[in-house]
Amino acid sequence: MSTSVPHKPTEFTYVLIPADSNEPIQELKSPQVELEDDTFVKKLKIYFASKSDEASLDKQQFLAQLSAHAKQDVSKSVSSDMLEKLMSMTTVDILTLALPVPKTNYTGVSMYVDDKGVAKNLPVNLRAQGLTSACGLLGNQIRGDAFVGRMYDDGKDEWFRTDFNEADLNSGLEWIAMAKSINRRQGGGTTLSALTSQYGMGSNSEVAAPTSVANMPNREEPVKREGYTYRQTKDEVEIDIPLASGVSKGDIKVTIKPKFISVHINNMPVAIEGPLWGHVDTDGSGWMIDEGILTITMEKEKVNQWGDLSWKSEFLERLWYSMTSKSVKVLLSGDVRGNLERLVSTTEKQIAKVGNFDLALCVGDFFSEAGEEGLKPFMEGSRKLPLPIRYLASSSSSATTAVATLDNLASIQGGSIVQVAGLTIAAMNTDSDAASLEKNIASLSTTVDVLLTNDWPEGYGVGLDVSSVPPHVTHVITSKEVSRIAVLLKPRYIFCGHADLYYLRQPFKWPDSDIVCRMICVGKVGSSGKERRWLHALNISLSDEGRSPDNLTRCPFADGPEPQQSHKRSHPEGHQHDAKRHAPETPSTELFIPNIPRQENRSNEEAIWTSLTKVFEGMPGFRRVNVDSVRGFAWVRFSTVKDATLAREKSQELDMGGRRLIVRFSRPKEGADVRGIDVKQLDSSPHQDCWFCLANPNLERHMIFAANLEAYLSTAKGPINDLHIILCPVTHFACSTHCSDKVFTAINKYIDEVTYVMESQYNSDVVVFERWAQMRSSAAMHMQVHLVGVPREGGKPADSQKWLEQVTTMADDHELKVHKMGRYSRDEIEGIAKTTSESGTPPYIYMQLPGPNKVRLLLTPTRTSSVPMNFGREAVVKCMGLPTERLEWRSCQQSTEEETELARKLKISFETAKRH
Repeated sequence: MSTSVPHKPTEFTYVLIPADSNEPIQELKSPQVELEDDTFVKKLKIYFASKSDEASLDKQQFLAQLSAHAKQDVSKSVSSDMLEKLMSMTTVDILTLALPVPKTNYTGVSMYVDDKGVAKNLPVNLRAQGLTSACGLLGNQIRGDAFVGRMYDDGKDEWFRTDFNEADLNSGLEWIAMAKSINRRQGGGTTLSALTSQYGMGSNSEVAAPTSVANMPNREEPVKREGYTYRQTKDEVEIDIPLASGVSKGDIKVTIKPKFISVHINNMPVAIEGPLWGHVDTDGSGWMIDEGILTITMEKEKVNQWGDLSWKSEFLERLWYSMTSKSVKVLLSGDVRGNLERLVSTTEKQIAKVGNFDLALCVGDFFSEAGEEGLKPFMEGSRKLPLPIRYLASSSSSATTAVATLDNLASIQGGSIVQVAGLTIAAMNTDSDAASLEKNIASLSTTVDVLLTNDWPEGYGVGLDVSSVPPHVTHVITSKEVSRIAVLLKPRYIFCGHADLYYLRQPFKWPDSDIVCRMICVGKVGSSGKERRWLHALNISLSDEGRSPDNLTRCPFADGPEPQQSHKRSHPEGHQHDAKRHAPETPSTELFIPNIPRQENRSNEEAIWTSLTKVFEGMPGFRRVNVDSVRGFAWVRFSTVKDATLAREKSQELDMGGRRLIVRFSRPKEGADVRGIDVKQLDSSPHQDCWFCLANPNLERHMIFAANLEAYLSTAKGPINDLHIILCPVTHFACSTHCSDKVFTAINKYIDEVTYVMESQYNSDVVVFERWAQMRSSAAMHMQVHLVGVPREGGKPADSQKWLEQVTTMADDHELKVHKMGRYSRDEIEGIAKTTSESGTPPYIYMQLPGPNKVRLLLTPTRTSSVPMNFGREAVVKCMGLPTERLEWRSCQQSTEEETELARKLKISFETAKRH
């Protein structure tokens, strides 16, 4: 920043922020003044004296205010005469918002308020109070009108006042960010001697006097507010509200959360609602009525002193931003990986093109393996950060010395919910942060603007048309926990990293809410190509209101209404999303709970069942609980719909081990009904966007090694082993029962040929599996039969019985019913379907186990409307005893050259087998 002395004007501009938020902020003019004779401050004294009656002063409140400024108990240090003298003075309280230091080019900004505002019981000035919070001065309570002005003071020869305009109150300006950075490090307050000097007993220099509440005296005198009073000790807060005649217990609604209180009384104007100054223990809090007084007692979570009952800095800072700016300009970046110089240089170019940004947010890994190596130019001072940068960090990390010394750089720890630049931001670095976020949700009193997460949420593509999703993002590894936390937080934006891919999902609306959410994913800093774009600029409105976009989809993660203007949409990877989930709830005797703790297996399911039973067993009509801990689901049965409805109303109030339970009426998808569809009605015409249709111009034909007019054989993408083959019909048939007679005959013939080749050329048995489940996209429904060679150990064929036992155990774990079949035929599949579904073909997995016995199975769901997508592969990998990385096809991907070579070898094997 330049160190040149600015021009000294003959007059300067300053602003008035009225206490009444309905009155506009005014720009005022004043002639230039001298430090020794500051007529500007004298003018403000006259103004404040004219606005209130000195006779209304509260001595105890005034003493408390003096103690707050001095950060010590002054009641014994200030004599009665001195107190009277101070009370009779017309003085101005000066809060230094921005210090005149080299970093600010010796330019300071101060706020001027009535020093006896609290004692006079003047109204709280929310706009001014929000500005002090935005500048990093915590705990201030601004009463009455406030003035803001600017001065130049190099501490030597030059001191004069300069212009401060209404435009300078814009929340995105650099001076506010700089002030916040400096003030957060300064902390502290004034001494008693500095305080008396400020009140006219010494120099007229402007001294910062931020109110700190940490060491205030333990007073119990009541503080009067309109309609109520409150008092506090260091361990509790008590509120007294006089009740009007006739008000009964039923007219009163009191809600106490860890950092929020709401009090509403019928037929009375008094209402208390908003964030508390500090946290309270809800278990130790409560209320009672005694002799016409409603008394609310809240036990503080920590022994300390609050500066007031409510309105802590985070809320005010957002309020200030919303009053002074309609939006926050944000730059979103992906994994920095120590490449801070590249991020900063690109950001500087963006600023030069389009102007300043309020904030940069970084998701993914911020540091490289070399640690803080990339910070050196910034630590040494040769480079500066042009705007505040916040990066996502682990919950256990703490600011290093290097980071702590850099202006504009700070972390947001996983599991936390913080206020930055007026935005409410939740952070989820890993799945382990979910528990902390769930606890913090209880104290939320504002909408979460942004959820920062490294992993993409599972199911993000539900409700989308496949054609609208770029192929490069359809195989990203996702997280169930991110999806679950997103549902609880209902953020307006979800920012994701780690995948090194750029993707903007169509916006969607959260269930039972007007909040529209947008998901934005960015690549790693320095990556090239449009599909890996790593910097994204956006304006985030500070208002929750706004017109719903035309391209709105339904919520992909939880129950939500079908957008009025949308039609049914498909979604990448064929994830299931039954439209029945989005129908309005129908009261029933069974409730569904989608958020019990998930387990890797069922070893702890009994303990979960016991805990959940204790939650409900005292409720009227309770009958039983069923639990699926692997999926994190539970069902609770009641005797009558009325009993179930009473329990349904307690959704997110019921607690199980610190987890707030979501409760809703069970729907067919969540219950035991399994419905099939008439596959004959499905579209079998060629689909250019189907991965397996020959009509697709992007079909990877180098993997196909055998074909006829009805079907073809290819190697598998990410194969289990080198003998993993996929058999597909040429026509776009969805499953076995959809095929024509001619095609199904050709498929069976190919299965016999592959079995012969494996036995004769590779001394291997063959395991066969086919999965059918209805997809929302027709393009995603192309029949695939997987054939995997199982090498014979010691020349012995596979043990069919051992495979059957293993598959049956896995089926039980997934709540699949096992049906034995005589042969692989459409008639047998349709016959079994009639016993499991009301109509049509239900979801199924067909398996032919290896070995001489030719065991054939059909697996169907018992509680859900689908079957696990990866079951067949998982069963083969586990039964063959292969490494766990073989469970995921993405970890087994091969290069194009390797795929081509594998197809060539298999083609030679088939040709060789035919000649013999």
